[in-house]
Amino acid sequence: MIVGSIARRYAKALLAIGIDNKQFERFGKELDQFASVLNDSQELQDVLANPSQPLSTRRGIVEAIIKRMRPSPTMQSFLLLLMDRERMSYIPSIAREFQTMADRHAGRVRTRISSAFQLDLATVTRLKKALEEKTGKQVILEQSVDPDLIGGVVAQVGSYVYDGSIKTTLSQMRQSLLEGKI
Repeated sequence: MIVGSIARRYAKALLAIGIDNKQFERFGKELDQFASVLNDSQELQDVLANPSQPLSTRRGIVEAIIKRMRPSPTMQSFLLLLMDRERMSYIPSIAREFQTMADRHAGRVRTRISSAFQLDLATVTRLKKALEEKTGKQVILEQSVDPDLIGGVVAQVGSYVYDGSIKTTLSQMRQSLLEGKI
């Protein structure tokens, strides 16, 4: 089975429980927090994925992390289930899938905007409002700066890319000149 389908199956089950308990937002935060702990330590990832380490040892490590994080009882059970089923390496993928499904359920869309320089708050607010009108959903913006764009903004909403950068405009003009269209 591919990683994506396994991750989707676990994420879907956790989301269903979260929706039933009206705690899916909390579960998403807790899962992201645990995934962050894993992502921050290659050594931890290696130990938890190493089948030569006894399962009881690896489970003890996960229990210690859980004790420090203090997640909900449901999340504790979920993480221990993943440990018992040798699925700890799937947690980052499960967290991404869960976030996508939870956003869809809540009517949100995550959008990445890149600009040549840091945008001021008024510009970000206008962009967010325009994207919300375009998508009909609540927009969660993630900003980045890419000096190669020269100017303008590139917004990625799901699989759609709205490219208003000067770099792309210049590239299109260059192509048109080479093809003799201008």
